[in-house]
Amino acid sequence: MAENVRLKEIKIRGFRGYGREEKCIDLSAPVVLLYGGNRSGKSSTTNAVEWALYGGEVVGKKIGIDERKGWQTRNRNCDSVGVELVLESDAGDIHVFREMGKKKRSGEWFYFVDENGEKHEEEEELRNKLGMDARDFMSSAYLHQEVIRDIVVSEPRVREEALNRLLGISDLLGLFSSLKDIKKKSYEDAVEKIYADIQRLIEPRHRGHASFHVCIGHGGQASFDVWGPHIWTWGSSLI
Repeated sequence: MAENVRLKEIKIRGFRGYGREEKCIDLSAPVVLLYGGNRSGKSSTTNAVEWALYGGEVVGKKIGIDERKGWQTRNRNCDSVGVELVLESDAGDIHVFREMGKKKRSGEWFYFVDENGEKHEEEEELRNKLGMDARDFMSSAYLHQEVIRDIVVSEPRVREEALNRLLGISDLLGLFSSLKDIKKKSYEDAVEKIYADIQRLIEPRHRGHASFHVCIGHGGQASFDVWGPHIWTWGSSLI
């Protein structure tokens, strides 16, 4: 179950614009403003938060942001990258750790320590606490600058796609588009054949004692009823 959680503190080293020396940023104030010139680390700071929470899911093409193609999390001048988040919940603090070495085979390490001091290594457990996956985070907690640019200055098609991502309805629209290609008539024909087979099975056994009725309504809704001695009545909705 999702908990009421807010970001309290972040520690960063070796992540993109950050060097070997670990930097600690206090985020406990009600409102925090990050400001500075180009390449001063503003984006690196917000990117570090999402990477600590979701790891590889926000790297490359997976998140749907063009700027992430070929994205490097580790500063090339550093041997490793590490991010620690302190999340404040109603029950206490949650500490999230993610690290990665210089070589890919060295792997990536993730774990979090919950409010009771217990260590967990399953990322899904943290997402259940937060109540959101990477896409939810990108549409409700972190509005990426590329999305803002697409909404403001891009052509209508790109603007529409950006708004759909922001509102979290891209997947629903894709599902709707797929459903439109389904041939409704083929399903109705299949339903009629099934009920015709049922009718052929019932009529010889109850000829003269029962009547059989099949009704197929709009939208593929179907129901059938049988009346007679020792026969029950039932209904069914197939679609």
